[in-house]
Amino acid sequence: MCGKRTPVVSNALKTVSATFHSADRAAAVITRRKHANYFLICAYTLCVAMEAWTSNAINVILVDIAGNMGASSDEASWVITVYSASAGVSIVLSHNICKIMGERLYILCASLLFGLASGGCALSTTLDSLIAFRILQGLAGGAFMSRTLVLLMTHFRPEQRSRPLRYYLLILFVIGRFLAPLVSGYFSDVFSWKSLFWVDVIFSLTAAWVFCVAPNHEKLTPPPMRRRLHFDYLGASLVIIGVTGIQLTLSRGEVDNWFSSPLIRIAFFGGILATGSFFAWQLADANRYPLVHMRHLFTRGLSVVVLLGVLLGTLFSAVIYVFPFYLRTCEDHSAFQTGCLLAVLGVPMVGLAFIAPRFVEMVGRWGGPKVLTIGLGLQIVSAVLMIRLMTGDTPDVYLVVSLALSGAFIFFTAVGLAVAGFARVPIRRISNARTLYFGARQLGNSIGISLGIILLDRREEFHSQRLLESFFMRNRSSLAAQPDLATRTGMEDLGKAVMHQSLVLSYQDMFIAVIAVSLIGIACAWMLPGSKPPASLPQHDHNAREIDVRASEAEFLALE
Repeated sequence: MCGKRTPVVSNALKTVSATFHSADRAAAVITRRKHANYFLICAYTLCVAMEAWTSNAINVILVDIAGNMGASSDEASWVITVYSASAGVSIVLSHNICKIMGERLYILCASLLFGLASGGCALSTTLDSLIAFRILQGLAGGAFMSRTLVLLMTHFRPEQRSRPLRYYLLILFVIGRFLAPLVSGYFSDVFSWKSLFWVDVIFSLTAAWVFCVAPNHEKLTPPPMRRRLHFDYLGASLVIIGVTGIQLTLSRGEVDNWFSSPLIRIAFFGGILATGSFFAWQLADANRYPLVHMRHLFTRGLSVVVLLGVLLGTLFSAVIYVFPFYLRTCEDHSAFQTGCLLAVLGVPMVGLAFIAPRFVEMVGRWGGPKVLTIGLGLQIVSAVLMIRLMTGDTPDVYLVVSLALSGAFIFFTAVGLAVAGFARVPIRRISNARTLYFGARQLGNSIGISLGIILLDRREEFHSQRLLESFFMRNRSSLAAQPDLATRTGMEDLGKAVMHQSLVLSYQDMFIAVIAVSLIGIACAWMLPGSKPPASLPQHDHNAREIDVRASEAEFLALE
């Protein structure tokens, strides 16, 4: 009797053995999941850095592209605006495509397409071909940043996000903000502006290789369940038509005298109609598979975040576009000199990235409105300094402080809103919310660049007429006594001086507009709900948030 086990003891031993076995298996799954997450965040970060590298570098060499292609500044600006428009379309489509293809396969294909389009840009000999490949770049690179932050939120627990967030921001800012203008300016002066696109090819191939060798937490082939999901082809068609029409209106309106041109009338009204139809279709009950869930915009928090996204996108594009264009046209800087100054923008970002976890804690402690107000206040101070110091031959050392303040502004507002704006969003909705936010920010980028070009052209014409009238009114009596002013050479010198001074005054007006948009942003920031749930929040809401987190983790483990 003593040598035999009773059924109760035998069942207990089996239960204990199964428990230890399941615990070992769970530990192995967690370890494999952790390694896969870090490999993936590395590959995603390379993709984001590649996109930021191109976006920031091309602003430095835009003057060289215009000169090499024989294009005007308005025509060359299409290299930026078409990318911004196609990237906005890509962001809107990314949420739905990821459901069908899976995150990993989608970003892998996007990185390869980005590299292919970058090679096409490097081999382009005409402006039309360059613009066509830039459209492909935008379609591939538009979703990199939004999908990376979704990965960070859904694949890492809150207490595990500090280290990958720090590494992500460091790589992004070092490559995209600090090295991009510096290296691209050097390449443009010494070799060719096309060299920066070959760097993109190297980045994309490296990111694709990391995707392939990373531990396979998600199959590269779509699961059968995902194959059955439908794609909203009508919504995709409407958003493409709407973005194309509005972007064409903003880019060509000033050149074609706005609504006196039939093309502008068709583009504007067609774009507005398609955009309105897109919103209506996404909200319709008949649309069972919308690209994005627009109903979330009716919540106060997300609607304010989207509005701030448009404003911040406008400010980011205006600042990053205006600075290099001013240095190249008014200050007569080379591409490398301009790149060295723009690298100052990245210095505070890199420095603040080292303390990113503490910055996140500060956002939670102070609240999003205060942090965003500080960031926008830094931009206002930077713009005031630029207005005061901008003369057309300002020493570079005087511009360093203003550029550094703009860099700190970008970090405070971009990271601060990314943390505070989504603090109350459940994990299961984070992908849709990020899609809406980055789509709004990309729309702001297009608006900022287009309106900046229009404002500069209008103000330059106004200031040149005013300066000429003022000169001839004051010097009418002395013109007859100085016949050298009436010669062709004298008039040409006078025209150059007037054009230069009118450009300086136009850029000053541009920074006044930046101050106005920053003030609007501060007013909107205080409509943002607090980063933390209020003390009066019912307990079941906290439980619902925990359930969302657990559901997200369960869905992830189901992919193993």
